This record gives sequence, C-alpha cells and structure tokens, in this order.
Amino acid sequence: AGEVEILGVSLYFTAAPTMEVPSDYKNHFHSSDDLLNKIWYAAAYTVQLCTIDPAHGRQWGPPPEGWNNGILVGVGKSLLVDGAK
Repeated sequence: AGEVEILGVSLYFTAAPTMEVPSDYKNHFHSSDDLLNKIWYAAAYTVQLCTIDPAHGRQWGPPPEGWNNGILVGVGKSLLVDGAK
C-alpha cells in the first residue's frame, strides 16, 4: 500500500457550447410563479447538460482502454444527446 497526493484537478466543461446563459435561450420563459420558473430553469439546465459539440462524441464500441470522446457524431454547432455527461 502507498499514498497518492493530488495537487490539482481541472475540467474542461463543454455542455451546450452555443447556449451559455439560459435567459438568452430562444423562447426564454419567465412567469410570476417562482416554482414554475424553477421548473423551467431545471429543464433548461438538463438540456444544457445533454447538449454537446458534435465533434465530441464517444466512440462505440468501447476502445480497448481509456475513452475516446473525439468522434464526429452529428452536424451543426450542437447536438442533443440522451444523457448528461
């Protein structure tokens, strides 16, 4: 057994590369009902998490080791996928 010291961690997050601010979305929603607004923002955030740059798709079948998220999986500037990263 031994020890491991982690000196730093970083993340390059690319969710919804063309939609950085939910209030800037086309058809932005806002009402006088605070709960309804929270529901809309939760849904908008879910879409943001599930939207990727089409050039950052995952290879299938699985590579022999590691991950390969550099596969072109669609066209255009963004692609809605079936799950959050």
